[in-house]
Amino acid sequence: MLWAVTADPQLGATAQQLLLDPGNQIYVSAATIWKVAIKHRKHPNIMPIAPEVLTDACVGSGFHWLDISEHHAKAATLLPLLHADPFDRMLAAQAMQEPMVPLIRNQRIKAYSELVRLV
Repeated sequence: MLWAVTADPQLGATAQQLLLDPGNQIYVSAATIWKVAIKHRKHPNIMPIAPEVLTDACVGSGFHWLDISEHHAKAATLLPLLHADPFDRMLAAQAMQEPMVPLIRNQRIKAYSELVRLV
């Protein structure tokens, strides 16, 4: 999502096709915005986009919001600790609970579910 709204060349062709396909509904997790906000505050040189700019870009791109529910939170606590990042574990839990296919770069998240697609 971050790469899509910033037109980053790291976003692969397959991911671009999926994001541009009008038949797909694209969701952005509240966990993603939260993680960006923390990274931006701690390391603005590494995460230069502010969360409010990112949320505006997501809305402008027609993305939908995926809030964190109590079901998502419970599912995240039940996941094995294959990955230390709680935000990434939340994305995996949300994908399995909805179900949805998350587009992820982090290889370690793939171990949580066959739904995860690496980009």
